[in-house]
Amino acid sequence: MALYEILQDRAAINALKLVYLNERLEQKYVMNVRSIAAQLAFPLGQQSLQILSDHGLIAMDTAEGNVLVTITEKGKRFVEHFDKVVALFKPSPKQSSVRLEYSLTPLEWQVLLILQKMQRETGEGIIPLKVIRDELYPHNKTSISSYVKKLLELNLIEKQQRGREIWITFSAAGQRLMEQKLMGIV
Repeated sequence: MALYEILQDRAAINALKLVYLNERLEQKYVMNVRSIAAQLAFPLGQQSLQILSDHGLIAMDTAEGNVLVTITEKGKRFVEHFDKVVALFKPSPKQSSVRLEYSLTPLEWQVLLILQKMQRETGEGIIPLKVIRDELYPHNKTSISSYVKKLLELNLIEKQQRGREIWITFSAAGQRLMEQKLMGIV
């Protein structure tokens, strides 16, 4: 099996990768075998080069007693796919957080924005729900309880009962959401 023969030969894989990088990074399309061998950490035998040549991954030629190697298109594709396979087996860095997206209606966003505005204007962290309702609907007493209920379910706000009045404030998640909105992330 051809793939097994190639993958089993570490010198062949590393030589192929070296020729590939030489072409991509240095824009040099031919490499001397002595130069390849000098850059590898282990011996490069003729058998390794022959395996690569037999499978069409490199082309070899001799000029003035030097063996010259160039990578073929097939060899380039092999290295690119091999790098992807290697990346699959590398441990990936763990993400420390998850980004949530909220699908809020314009009126729900409006409730949050009014809460934020009132907190800034009054310097208080908690605002009576009645004040937010009056700001949202100044000419009538329309209920905003459905909006508040959804924001509570999403853990964007917290509510407190003080006597007969309901007061609301941002939860930690709501505060982060408003900061992201302010920075244009949301």
